[in-house]
Amino acid sequence: MKFLPLCLLTALLAGVTACSDAEPPPPPKAVAAAPQPSQEQLMQAVFGKHYRGKQKDALVDLPDPENREVSSRYLVSPISLRARPGGEALLLTNSVMASDQGEPEFGHADAGLVSLYRLRWQDGVWKVRLSHIHFDGLGSMGNSGEAQWLDLSRGRLGLAMHHGGMWQGNTLTLLALYDLSGNQVKSLTKESIRIASANGGACAPITEMCWDVTAQWRFVAAAQPGDYDDLVLSFSGSEATLAEPVGKAEAVMANGEEVEPKRNVKQVTGSARYRFSDGHYRLVEGTNKVPEI
Repeated sequence: MKFLPLCLLTALLAGVTACSDAEPPPPPKAVAAAPQPSQEQLMQAVFGKHYRGKQKDALVDLPDPENREVSSRYLVSPISLRARPGGEALLLTNSVMASDQGEPEFGHADAGLVSLYRLRWQDGVWKVRLSHIHFDGLGSMGNSGEAQWLDLSRGRLGLAMHHGGMWQGNTLTLLALYDLSGNQVKSLTKESIRIASANGGACAPITEMCWDVTAQWRFVAAAQPGDYDDLVLSFSGSEATLAEPVGKAEAVMANGEEVEPKRNVKQVTGSARYRFSDGHYRLVEGTNKVPEI
């Protein structure tokens, strides 16, 4: 009577089809984690030979935001980046029209064009996975403003842009919000929301009202859970109105007197609540106390 080798008998009893005296295979090699990217590395990955390291921008042809079938020459500079788990990185850029000599061309009313590039760490380099070119135009003087990355409700990645400008001594800052989850760029603010305004540069003795008002903003849970949390603005600042008729202030100026007119100063406080409904945030409580200009 022949006996089965012990290893074969053990394998049969365990439901295994074979056995071996060889060493078990080594565990798979760990995949190297993606390094923390720099703006320069991501700009180089996106624009290649068009990236100008000395100027830290790219001179490249990109689609026109109004007519995607037409391309124009743009200067593109980085705004901000966000590294994410799983070897993903997001690069946010600002574009402005460029001359034939590669110099920026813009007027006071020209917005900066915002683009988003999604990159992945692959084979030891950053590679572009998806592009959202010129998804919005913000700000003035070719400057689209400052970026703030957000963690929206339900774990979604978001973006806030503070943008605006100065016009004849009046300054205005606006808030634009976007949902970046699911490979999209979804605008949450049909019209940007006023968050700061002042007219200090235009406040003359005959100016009826001078003001400086700012709103701090935050997200709070909605009473009825929806797609997004409510947006709450808290206001602070002051408004100073002439205590006397404008005509009297003009008379003082005509006499050459450098006299600061009397003003009634009122502190600005309060809050306003915006709720996401029908595709964008809408004012549902209070008033936005940041003056328009």
